Amino acid sequence: MTSMKVTCPYCENEILFARFCEKCGKQIAHDCPLCGSLHLEGTKYCRNSGESLENYKKTLEKIIGLLDNFESSKEYKDFSQL
Repeated sequence: MTSMKVTCPYCENEILFARFCEKCGKQIAHDCPLCGSLHLEGTKYCRNSGESLENYKKTLEKIIGLLDNFESSKEYKDFSQL
């Protein structure tokens, strides 16, 4: 398999296709939630399964926000002391 060169959207460094940029360390590729294939940041649909990658990312961001709110809430702190 030939390695593909891509440009990091954060630092604009040209690198071999990978999950993280080797210069700035930011994640530039994500897995498809359905089939697991790797796609660059900003890809709208999986090239293998057709799954929407934008909707999946938005859902994950909502879940992470809810977890952050839960962890900082008083109920979580009281519960963790049990």
